[in-house]
Amino acid sequence: MKTRIIAGLCMLPLLVIVYLGKEALLVASFLISIIAYLELSKGFSEMDIKLPLALGMAFSIIYYFPLAFKAHEFLLPAIMLVSIVALVYLFASRGKDVHSVFALVFSFVYVIVLPSSLYLLDFAGYGKIIWLVLLISFGTDVFAYFTGFFIGKRKLCEDISPKKTIEGAIGGILGSLVLASLFGIIAYPQHRYEFMLLGVLGSVVAQAGDLIASMLKRNMGIKDFGNLIPGHGGILDRFDSVILVSPFVYCYVSVFIMK
Repeated sequence: MKTRIIAGLCMLPLLVIVYLGKEALLVASFLISIIAYLELSKGFSEMDIKLPLALGMAFSIIYYFPLAFKAHEFLLPAIMLVSIVALVYLFASRGKDVHSVFALVFSFVYVIVLPSSLYLLDFAGYGKIIWLVLLISFGTDVFAYFTGFFIGKRKLCEDISPKKTIEGAIGGILGSLVLASLFGIIAYPQHRYEFMLLGVLGSVVAQAGDLIASMLKRNMGIKDFGNLIPGHGGILDRFDSVILVSPFVYCYVSVFIMK
């Protein structure tokens, strides 16, 4: 309990960054991606998979460069360039580093492309919805934790995360539904029903993100990705849900809200 409170306090700077938005959010997203990539690199090394640090940093810069200059039409060419470089790297290694290349591409998508959805929401004029991403992600975690703590009995995915329960998962979904509904009523009353659905689906995605991170750590043989946040591991340990929820919310809003 104490460690969760400390971890929560460590997230206060993030709230300030979200409030400021724009350049502050872009820089924060870039730094989070870099740190997360380093954490993944350390985790993959435990599996004897070498993640090329120089290429990872270069890929981050290539992807975020168009975002920095608001040239979003170059995002797709940037992703294509990264793909070509990865294939060239695979060819240059004569196929010996095939696992490293797959890990490199996965890391690029997982910790560089997906988290940038937060900034893309702000750029599209829906910066307020970033608060909803945080509410769904962290709200699901909090409600799932307390529900599982008090009434959790049946295991959800014991082979991946032994402490998670079905009751906790349901509690997380209901908590997210309440938070998203309140957000929709206050911020976008004309879309309140869409936000109710988003609260349910977003919570499922958040819990999937948490389980994916747990699965990675279990295969890597590590407890946490890092130790940046006291009592709560590294950036990836704290943002595992946000990494999937943010692009999901961005896509959902693009279809149902941005009209």
